[in-house]
Amino acid sequence: MLAPDLLYHLSSNLEREDLKMNANTNEATLGMITNTNETAEATAGTRLAQNSLLSELPGIVFGLITLGYIVSSLVALA
Repeated sequence: MLAPDLLYHLSSNLEREDLKMNANTNEATLGMITNTNETAEATAGTRLAQNSLLSELPGIVFGLITLGYIVSSLVALA
């Protein structure tokens, strides 16, 4: 017996909320778009560090695959 009263209460709340709802929007215009300056080029040290990481990446991947193989082999033995 509570279900119809609850549904009426919920539907009346929804109707009241729909009547109160108001939304204001602003359209994007060209005036809102600002110019940004490009960032400075990376220094030699930054480029060296990035290249060193990239050159070490295959070794890291190989090590992780090897470690995964060893762990899975030990788990299979247990």
